[in-house]
Amino acid sequence: MLDIRDLWPDAMVDLGLTRINSFVYKMLKKIEIYMYKKADKIVINSPAFEEYIRNMGNKDVYLVTNGVDMEFFEYFKKIDIISPPRKPFRILYAGNLGLAQDIKILTELNDRIFNDFYFVLIGDGSQRNEIEREINRKGIKNIELRLPIERQKLLKEYEAADALFVHLRNIPMFSKTIPSKIFEYVATRKPVIYGVTGVTKQILDEMKAGIAFEPGNVTDLERALEELKYILNEGLWKYEVNPILEKRYLRPILSKRFTEVIEDAYYKHIQKFQSTIQRGTICKNKKVN
Repeated sequence: MLDIRDLWPDAMVDLGLTRINSFVYKMLKKIEIYMYKKADKIVINSPAFEEYIRNMGNKDVYLVTNGVDMEFFEYFKKIDIISPPRKPFRILYAGNLGLAQDIKILTELNDRIFNDFYFVLIGDGSQRNEIEREINRKGIKNIELRLPIERQKLLKEYEAADALFVHLRNIPMFSKTIPSKIFEYVATRKPVIYGVTGVTKQILDEMKAGIAFEPGNVTDLERALEELKYILNEGLWKYEVNPILEKRYLRPILSKRFTEVIEDAYYKHIQKFQSTIQRGTICKNKKVN
């Protein structure tokens, strides 16, 4: 059984990290195809992976998405959230600061946006130094860059935030992937500003998780932030537990699904093994007779 979290090495090509005709890509592609062919069952965490996987061969494909753990969900289910009277509003991003996320887009915002918003970026990655250089070069006071912190401290940062931010570069591969952080974001019951495409946007749209903007489009991001400002100022956000998250994306539900997949794979393997033994016994008896 093979568990697929991302479609590499194709994402490397989309990010411009390698070329289709490069030795590295060809080698990784061979490994990828070999693993798909050897697996009896394949588990995927995004429905957008299914067609790609099935094109690799006639395999059993099961969907088990990422989700949020019960401890996190219950923690934010119980806390009281008061519509924020303060300004600037505090927006949190917690995660990888890499090429895929392209969080540097926040440094390109118009100065007037920083009158109303304060951004806290917690994480590390290949783009971190570039973000820091832009903050210093432009003298931006309302973007705070921090290194990763332990889980309990991160919970407090989620509590302190008025809204959450997620962004992925607008490339074909990322229309298929689902960042795991979106489920934690929605569990906080706070609005999410999201610049994503494909299946992730579909999920967040369905959950009515916040305000969408076009990935990589600074002007549209500014429009989304102005809309968020209005919603927060007017106290229009309801801070309710998301029913879709609670029904589909809690870890116990997903763990049960994964267990069912493993058990199904196990019993089918046993049946196949027993069938092979029986055929061998029949052939042996025929030879004796």
